[in-house]
Amino acid sequence: MMNSFKAQLKNVTKTKEQVSNEELEIFKSKIKNEYLLIKEKLLEMAQKGQYTVVNFQKEIVLNYDSALFESLISMTHKIIIVNRTLSNPNGDFCNEVDYEINEQEKYALFVDIIEKISKEDDISISPIMLKVDKHYSDKEFYQVPCSIHGVRLTTNSYQPVLRCVIRY
Repeated sequence: MMNSFKAQLKNVTKTKEQVSNEELEIFKSKIKNEYLLIKEKLLEMAQKGQYTVVNFQKEIVLNYDSALFESLISMTHKIIIVNRTLSNPNGDFCNEVDYEINEQEKYALFVDIIEKISKEDDISISPIMLKVDKHYSDKEFYQVPCSIHGVRLTTNSYQPVLRCVIRY
């Protein structure tokens, strides 16, 4: 005869596959919720007249700060030596920051789901590393994974965002 605590344990015990499937469903739900937030922000920008006109179409560009995307990448920083020449045998110090994907399967799923659901609304969404500076120029960005070099480069020079573009 089984005591009541062992019976409780038996009733709540899940297989690793069940736990994995539940975590996957939660992750998919988070992606869909993130997409709904993006749509809300795009609507808000349209209501505020925050768009440009390109080829007679209105265009909204949103660089969405995505905590979910950020959780899928990692960053390493190191100092390297560049520009070694005969006249400069010691070279110059330079910063190198590498952005890598933490979990390939989750990242692939994230990109796949975001692309599929955004296609229905004709929104282009790209996960990028965006240069952040006092002028907030959104012209300089890199696709992940990437390796960025620079003398004044710091670990906060680039921010993971979802670049969302819609034309209508």
